Amino acid sequence: MKPNDISARAAELDRYLTLFARRTLHRERAACRDHAPLTRQEFRVIHALGERQDWTMSELARSLVCGMSSLTALIDRLEAKGLVGRRRSDQDRRTVHVRLTAGGRQHFARMRRMHQRFCSVMLGALSTREQDVFLALMRKIAGPPTETPGECAASGSTP
Repeated sequence: MKPNDISARAAELDRYLTLFARRTLHRERAACRDHAPLTRQEFRVIHALGERQDWTMSELARSLVCGMSSLTALIDRLEAKGLVGRRRSDQDRRTVHVRLTAGGRQHFARMRRMHQRFCSVMLGALSTREQDVFLALMRKIAGPPTETPGECAASGSTP
């Protein structure tokens, strides 16, 4: 591999990340089989609702950068799974609020713990100095800690 061949390096990084994720997440996913699998977009909605307790549908659509019809389909599926609930605003009946149900909060907490264990395993393979370097590089790659959401779709693949 040539030192400046970013495509080859990106492919190698992808192989290692995929291998690591398969090894680490396989055990974790087995523990979460009591819930129907979530699509990537459903996962994003659960994450957003877990981070902030109450959203209007329009706020959530803007945050996830998706149309209301796509978000409505996502919320319909999550509501059928018992993970989210909707209610109309008392002040403006056109406004619909969405939030996690008790089951949704439990699912979010499990997702959060699984993600924390995944990160701990990753960092645990490194020395303290290597962890510092790795985190400095991740800060550089990721930029500021504000999320730039991707495009929302009514259907998606599982994460």
